[in-house]
Amino acid sequence: MKKIIQNILKYLSKKVLIKYNPKIIGITGSVGKTSAKRAVNIVLQNKLKSRSGIKSFNNEIGLPLTVLGFSDFPGKSFSKWCKVFFYGARLIFKHDNKYPEILVLEMGSYRPGDIRYLTNIAKPDVAIITAIGPTHLENFKSIGHIKREKSVLIKSLCKSGVAILNYDDYKVRSMQKLANNRMFFGLDPRAGMLSGIWASDINFHIKKFGSLVRFKINYHGKIIPIKIKNLLASHQVYPVLSAFCIGLYFKISILDIVKSLEKYQVEPGRLKIIKGIKNSVLLDDTYNSAPASCEGALQALDRFIKSRKIAVLGDMLELGIENESGHKRIIKLANQIADKVILVGENMRKFAVQDENLKVFADSIKAGLYLQGILKKGDVVLIKGSQGVRMERVVKEVMQEPLQSNELLVRQEKEWLKK
Repeated sequence: MKKIIQNILKYLSKKVLIKYNPKIIGITGSVGKTSAKRAVNIVLQNKLKSRSGIKSFNNEIGLPLTVLGFSDFPGKSFSKWCKVFFYGARLIFKHDNKYPEILVLEMGSYRPGDIRYLTNIAKPDVAIITAIGPTHLENFKSIGHIKREKSVLIKSLCKSGVAILNYDDYKVRSMQKLANNRMFFGLDPRAGMLSGIWASDINFHIKKFGSLVRFKINYHGKIIPIKIKNLLASHQVYPVLSAFCIGLYFKISILDIVKSLEKYQVEPGRLKIIKGIKNSVLLDDTYNSAPASCEGALQALDRFIKSRKIAVLGDMLELGIENESGHKRIIKLANQIADKVILVGENMRKFAVQDENLKVFADSIKAGLYLQGILKKGDVVLIKGSQGVRMERVVKEVMQEPLQSNELLVRQEKEWLKK
């Protein structure tokens, strides 16, 4: 049945794209896709008719649903799927004047061939590559194979298309030879020398239940100051930079780009600040986890210098040959930064070291109950882990307003809550 649904969605979405011919912005990478998509759409939506998926709709089902204009997954509901198919057919046979002129599409790759499948549906005019790392490495032979898979997005560009690349990631930067046109973004000044932009003078101003980051964007000799609320880590600046490049590509004024980006807010589960019980501060980074993003999150925790710091870290899944080294590196860093470390899952248990300030639990619910008991007034708690470990359950145990979990936390849909 899934294959039938997949084929119908592919057929409908391709026909819709042929008819309306919107500009396609494809975004891929091992981390940061959803954040980049959100930032890009914020820049575009005030000046142009754009659409992006509300959730992480980045696979063979989610991408066509975004093309057709649906933000909810129909699940096993026959009537809801019929509604999707009917609306898709209607878009083909009856013109919709409100159909967007730009689609911002996140493209995930869980196995070899995924990007090719998605670009066969939606051929990109612009390709953004965020970063390359060991995410889903169990399904690939090496990081080199992941890079090869992600590079398909650039190879799918039309001749006039442009690749927007993270200069600071060598594996991404080396893809430049695959593109006829390219722009770079990064924190390295050399990004600006190669038709790109770079961020300098990044300063984080940390408050108890919020933060403000100020930095400067350097572009063709111009220095553009910008400030954004509630960003806590340097890696959160990259989506903003990629979105700035998109604004330049679509000839939006720099003033309008900055005004839009200053409204940028991180999504649930992406290092979002939440009020916890006992007047504690929760850094909710529970959407997913990989070594690079976990390092960035721990560095964000380290910025809270006047508080007791607790790191609650779940397994990082699908790391393949990087599994042992990745977990050991993160556990070591957590012990250096946090006053108390709570680990969750089999991988964390396997590679944990003996330490009086470290506790290990088999699942996130037990870890949440333990955390509830040891929390003190003013504690700052980082909570992070891969999707399969369900670390949002830890957040739910210790958040001040659990009744707001539907709007504040990830994976609160009925399908997830049943798992």
